[in-house]
Amino acid sequence: MERKMKKLFVKLSILAAILLIVSCGGGNTQNKSDNNEASDNNDNGAETSDSDKNQEENESQKCESGQFKCVDSESHYCNIFGEWVFDARCKDGCDPATGKCKTDSNDSDIAADTENENDGDYENNDTSDSGDDNDFDNSDASDSDNYSDIDSSNTGSDSDNDHEIPDDSGCADGKYKCSDTGYQSFLCSDGFWNINETCNYGCDFSTGKCKSAECSAEGEFKCDESSSSYTYSRYCNNGLWKIYETCEEGCNSSTGKCKKSCYKIDNKIWSPKSVQTVVYEEALEYCNNLTDCGFSDWHLPTIDELRTLIKNCPETETGGSCNVTDNCLSFSDCYSEQECSSCEESNVEYSKLGDRNIFLWSSSVLSDYSERVCGVCFWDAELVCFNKDFESYFLYVRCVRNAEG
Repeated sequence: MERKMKKLFVKLSILAAILLIVSCGGGNTQNKSDNNEASDNNDNGAETSDSDKNQEENESQKCESGQFKCVDSESHYCNIFGEWVFDARCKDGCDPATGKCKTDSNDSDIAADTENENDGDYENNDTSDSGDDNDFDNSDASDSDNYSDIDSSNTGSDSDNDHEIPDDSGCADGKYKCSDTGYQSFLCSDGFWNINETCNYGCDFSTGKCKSAECSAEGEFKCDESSSSYTYSRYCNNGLWKIYETCEEGCNSSTGKCKKSCYKIDNKIWSPKSVQTVVYEEALEYCNNLTDCGFSDWHLPTIDELRTLIKNCPETETGGSCNVTDNCLSFSDCYSEQECSSCEESNVEYSKLGDRNIFLWSSSVLSDYSERVCGVCFWDAELVCFNKDFESYFLYVRCVRNAEG
């Protein structure tokens, strides 16, 4: 009996040990599962964190129309689509307080919006057609129907003065005052003038505070004779007065445009560039309906006519190795990327009219791609063929007519 009891005790002990081992093993399995779940939760948390980070980065790229920011030595501005686009390269550096170049900061023309350099300020150097110029050279201040012969690049500039704190005369606590340049607002505190804010739209000298906008009538023109060396024609764009062109012969106050706003090259007269960006069909309509400089017989230039405006790029200039011409409009047979887009040197001006950072439409439709139309990108003198309905901040048009017409 005693031996049976011992055997039973041994069996119970073994059974208890087995149950203990199984119990510990199951506990480890559960702990491992819990650890995996915790790990997964941590991973999900990391993913959420990365997602939040990406969202924050995306949010930082969003902008409000009219804002400026510095990117290295460049000024960028926010266009009407809420996109950051190139405004100007800053030779003297970019001011992070304003997002604009330290010089010419408030007058860079856009493309991004963005866009392009001044279109005026040229010398008369056309010796091939000197006898006809007087037909268009009316210096009457009320007459804007004239043109200039072109063969030099734009040398005009419009720079902001360095930021300066005014002396403390007339300072009364709580009083506001504009800087002499009109680009800063000062607030008097404890008897000293301190910078209140930088004015993107200029300062209202009647209140001493920044304006909410320089102008409100989009596309309106005005003359600006604030510079001692140059007179400018400006137009209203996103609340800012932008330089439209530099007027060597003075500005017509009744139109806000230069007295000589059309330009003669060889036997062609070219209109000012369009103020607004356009798609192809709008470019056609614009030229067909244009009345400027006393003429109404304008047309959208052919690719041959447009190529006469190119300089400093032998491949795409008239007679260059790029074979896309009025008589050769097959993309597969005439276009070569090497021959038609080979000039990309920095700080080189490729337009006889001073155009930079813009594309100009021609009327030349490809014979094998009827939805594509050719034109010239003047930031690198590249010949490009875009879809007719392509929209972008850098698409403009200049109309042309025969000088003898």
